[in-house]
Amino acid sequence: MTLKEHIEHLKKVIEENPQAGDFLVIYSCDDEGNNFHRVNFPPSLYSVKYPNEDYDLIFDRTGEKNSICIN
Repeated sequence: MTLKEHIEHLKKVIEENPQAGDFLVIYSCDDEGNNFHRVNFPPSLYSVKYPNEDYDLIFDRTGEKNSICIN
């Protein structure tokens, strides 16, 4: 998902549920929702490598920023 897509989804949530603007922001630790945590920090720009879709992203200290990290 891109940042633009994420923002569009958030706009729709607020439009359909105005009270959601005051809700706590959380994230799930996995696809099944086995654990939830608060989003503690504002979004940050990061550089990551995408080895392929089967592996985790790799943080790249020297690369150009290409991702938004939410926590």
